[in-house]
Amino acid sequence: AAAASGCRTIAVVPLAEASPAAEAEGGLGAVLAGWMGQAAPVPTSMVGALGPSPACVVSYAPLFGLPETRPEACAFVGGPLRSPVLREEYVRRGVLCTFPPRNAAPDDRSSRLSVGEAVARLAVAPPGHAKQAYVASLAGSVAPSDKEWAERFATLQGKPGTSALFRATFSEVPSVERLTTWIATKWFPAVIKTYELASIRVGARPVRCEIRADGTAVEIIWQLLDKDFQTQTVDARMLIEVSSNSITATRVGRDRRTQLKGEDDLVRRLNDAAVQAVEKGLATKEAPPKKKKRVVPKAVAPPPQAAA
Repeated sequence: AAAASGCRTIAVVPLAEASPAAEAEGGLGAVLAGWMGQAAPVPTSMVGALGPSPACVVSYAPLFGLPETRPEACAFVGGPLRSPVLREEYVRRGVLCTFPPRNAAPDDRSSRLSVGEAVARLAVAPPGHAKQAYVASLAGSVAPSDKEWAERFATLQGKPGTSALFRATFSEVPSVERLTTWIATKWFPAVIKTYELASIRVGARPVRCEIRADGTAVEIIWQLLDKDFQTQTVDARMLIEVSSNSITATRVGRDRRTQLKGEDDLVRRLNDAAVQAVEKGLATKEAPPKKKKRVVPKAVAPPPQAAA
């Protein structure tokens, strides 16, 4: 699909059609163009069919969920029962918004409501905002606030090689050292065993992490094996900093402009870590701003007039 807001065009496509390689491969359109003697190739994807490069390309994983206008879009599966079961749209309201990865994770899925909201917000965003975005749903019963959406879009400005990777804000982090220790000793060891990271066989891969001396940051180290099977450390690493109200991930080092293998998977899992931190009491989620109540002036009856 394609959404247009004024002169701003946004292409909304599956992840497989979002990469330039999908258009470069040609496929059946290139065969038909050559057979019919056409000079211009037939576009093979939505992005190519839009002509000039669209203002933004939003990609998504396999979709789920029903539009709220559908009569069967009830919050409960099968209606209100004695043991109600909430629909997936209500238990996966968290949003992952990053640069499009090379391949989506096997368990990645995107809510139609979240994709639609991301497109609507990008349509009214100032010029020069995100050029590409990948939207997937995460576990959580609370949707991102306006501030959280703005922070997610801020990390998408520029190119995928920029050093800013992720940022999540909280109302409060009771113990910075405790949250940092949990990331290093619980979250990272579990993530490093996932298929996406454990299956990296060529080039550098994340292998270990270190807690900074002041206890406020975790450094994830990438290493590779040379032809002599000697371990070499890459001069680029991911730095996860924890403050009193946020978690921030950046790429630091001499080679910080080069995207590291497995980096997009770590960022995806870091979104889950922010949700888990709230669930485990390691951080407090920001409360949505309270709407001001409209004050309706009371009608005052005129004073009674004395009889003549």
